[in-house]
Amino acid sequence: MRFEDSVTSFHEALADLHVARVCHALDHMRLASTSSLPLPPTSDSNKDNAASLSVRDEIRRSCELKAHRLHDLSLVQLRHACTGPNVDVDEALAAFMHCVTLGAARDAATPFASCLHGLFTVQAQARLERVRSSRATAHVNEHGYIDRVFYVEALSELVTGATEIMNAVADVVQDTPVLRQVLEPIHASCAEMALQMVQLYAGDARMKAWERRAKAQAERDSREREAQVEADESLQMIDLFLDEVAFMIRVLVSYTTFLKTVCEDLGTQNAQCGFQMKVQELTGVYVVLERFYVFQSVQKATVIAEPQELEPGVYVSSVVEDVSFVLNKAFYRASQCMNYHTALSIVIALVDALESLYLPAILVLLSRPCVIPSSSAEAASVNSIDGDSTRSDDSTDNANGVSFSDALLQAVDEDLKQALQEEAKLLMTINSAYMSGKFVQALQEKIDEYSRTGFLHEASILDCLPTPIHDMTEAFHSIVSNEVQEVLSRSMCKRLLEVIRLSMNEQLKYVLTSAEYDAFGSRGSPLLRLVEREVMHNQELQRYKRALCSAPYEDLVEAVAKAITSCLECALLAVKKPCNELGALQLEREVTDILALLSTLVPQKSLRASFTRLFQVIFILNLMQPSHVVDYLARVREELSVDTIAILLQMRVDFQPEDVALAIDQLTKEVDVETKAELAPSLS
Repeated sequence: MRFEDSVTSFHEALADLHVARVCHALDHMRLASTSSLPLPPTSDSNKDNAASLSVRDEIRRSCELKAHRLHDLSLVQLRHACTGPNVDVDEALAAFMHCVTLGAARDAATPFASCLHGLFTVQAQARLERVRSSRATAHVNEHGYIDRVFYVEALSELVTGATEIMNAVADVVQDTPVLRQVLEPIHASCAEMALQMVQLYAGDARMKAWERRAKAQAERDSREREAQVEADESLQMIDLFLDEVAFMIRVLVSYTTFLKTVCEDLGTQNAQCGFQMKVQELTGVYVVLERFYVFQSVQKATVIAEPQELEPGVYVSSVVEDVSFVLNKAFYRASQCMNYHTALSIVIALVDALESLYLPAILVLLSRPCVIPSSSAEAASVNSIDGDSTRSDDSTDNANGVSFSDALLQAVDEDLKQALQEEAKLLMTINSAYMSGKFVQALQEKIDEYSRTGFLHEASILDCLPTPIHDMTEAFHSIVSNEVQEVLSRSMCKRLLEVIRLSMNEQLKYVLTSAEYDAFGSRGSPLLRLVEREVMHNQELQRYKRALCSAPYEDLVEAVAKAITSCLECALLAVKKPCNELGALQLEREVTDILALLSTLVPQKSLRASFTRLFQVIFILNLMQPSHVVDYLARVREELSVDTIAILLQMRVDFQPEDVALAIDQLTKEVDVETKAELAPSLS
């Protein structure tokens, strides 16, 4: 609508004493005045525009003065809209808006506030009565509890209704004293009804009893706590209670936050103090019971833990999934409370449960009695022994007794089954520790994101923990690493060292002619065939691949690569294997081929770091002259000592002894100079 049309409409409405149309026209005139700002008078057209705007402002002010004649009429219409048996909230709000437009907001505040307060109180009282009615007719389950969802719904509806009314009023009037005068009674009524609902809920949920139970459990000795684990029904009831309380806290905290944004100093009276105290009381009970629930649930999960098939042939302990679910759920509830200190308290409890209950449970998985189903290959191995035992039974001459061969086969069978079970437990422990580290890492990322986005001006929650959650992740990674080494040390590493050392003494040759070097290139070398036989076709490694998660299996292959390189280096240095230039090139070719071969086992992981030291050894062996070692001292000194370098130079049969001795002497002097330079600052 154009400004001129608004002026015309205003005068027509004023003549008819039509308050709504007068207010509508005034609003359009004010909008036109505020949206058309004058430009700097740099030209004649701009000067004309500024003059036009000045005229419009004068007309608008004149119309506002004329509109004051409808001041009393607008108040009469407001009182009419706010009285009667069937008051329409929208009509009352529209009448109040007209009073605000005509400058009668302060006079209209009292009747309008009384009207809104009465309407809201009736609605709130109806919700409270509905809660009492639902409470009286609610079904009681076998544990003596009723379905309390109607409490949560009623409280949410109550607060939502209050915020909607307050928002509508705040959109109409910006005068803070008037706004506070209208909204304060609504808030007081909302707070009173909310407190009554929470009080009724606390009684039906037996909140005090659960709180006493949780505190008593917390005061017991740790060994007594481990002996007493809550029944499933109790944990389910606590879980449901915590869901409800967390939602209630979220509703109430959101409401108190809303009060600060809708009107300054709203709800600072005594009623608000009681409201805030109830929120704090609920939060305190929630923290106590959430901690109780976390510890009891984690303890329960460790007690009932059993092997669980993650994917075909891959087993983890059920405690991993159970504890992950509990901790993530507890943190989600804590984040719903929208309070920094509440979230911090719960996160501390989560880390405490991880450290005191869950980590020890993972560490003792090997000693827990359980039966892990065998794979088909393992079953076939055991069945073959059983078949031999059966055939032996048929061939025995003693029908009533047990022959020595039968007893021997039975003992071997039992030993094999026990060994396979121990190995399966070890692999399950590795998988469980890996999955534990994975879910703890994910939980840490959630906490960090929540802390950064929700509490910008507070210290990071992760930085305030007594025990950094990162330490838990590292602890699980250490378990994986240690158990992988345990797997290798049981068989593969020991055999690899023996086989490589034997081959280095008897089969491998590195003083080569050109023909021999070319032959190795076309037909392959004994060392490469050894690795193919001992690693690539190793039945144990294939069994580990079937039974491990992908990441631990990659760690296992990396450990195998480190074991191979370590064994090769030890064997080379132990026997001081002679080599010439072509032999050094052949060794480099073999090690490169071994790296490529092992990399096929783990295409997603690089194994080059495991070969770094061995490639440094090969680099020394491939020097053109012994004196060149001084030029590359900085490069090789990170991995190799002077004594090792000296042995490697002496292994080259085509180097002259005096050249090697001179190079070693120069190398020693260079190292001494570097050592003195490093020690000089500390001595001074």
